[in-house]
Amino acid sequence: MNDVTVTPHAVYFTDSFQPVLYRLPLGHQGSLPSPGDIETVVLTGPAADDHTPGQFNLNGIASTLGGRALLVVNSFNGGLYSVDADTGVSERIDLGAGNLLNGDGLVLQGRQLLVVQNTQNKIAVVHLEDDLTSGRVVGEITDDRFRVPTTAADFGPFLYAVNARFDVAPPPFGGTPPSDPSLAYEVVRVLVPVIPR
Repeated sequence: MNDVTVTPHAVYFTDSFQPVLYRLPLGHQGSLPSPGDIETVVLTGPAADDHTPGQFNLNGIASTLGGRALLVVNSFNGGLYSVDADTGVSERIDLGAGNLLNGDGLVLQGRQLLVVQNTQNKIAVVHLEDDLTSGRVVGEITDDRFRVPTTAADFGPFLYAVNARFDVAPPPFGGTPPSDPSLAYEVVRVLVPVIPR
């Protein structure tokens, strides 16, 4: 499992190495299911077709339309997809010449999607059409303090991005990252720009 989003009825996780999502149905007051009730949502359509075996594929996830639709980004090819939360049927969102390579954490604000692009040390600003079939990369957020941010959360006009420091402590895909108790992991606060559509 990689990233997570919460809807009114379930929690969804991406799997970066398989074209599936994991759904945890939520019970009364958000109670968690028993392990046997956890569901695998098999993806079909472009989000599955564009999956490249052995690469880091689906990463960030966000929910929209009251949890009926999910947005996921593919880190390896830079694609953005909408996924039916119930069926797993996906459609690629046409970004024209735009690309979300190394896309990681997603923050959805209405029809504005902020996409953390980790090793590029920037956050793309995407305006989505209401039907989620297309969108445009209309800007980016950069900051000298970014040190490979991987996820973010918003509060008011600000975005809080977490530096993962993959520049000096790569994730342990089959190995152990360097151990340095003095290594600092920062949260960077940036202002979300107002970019006209």
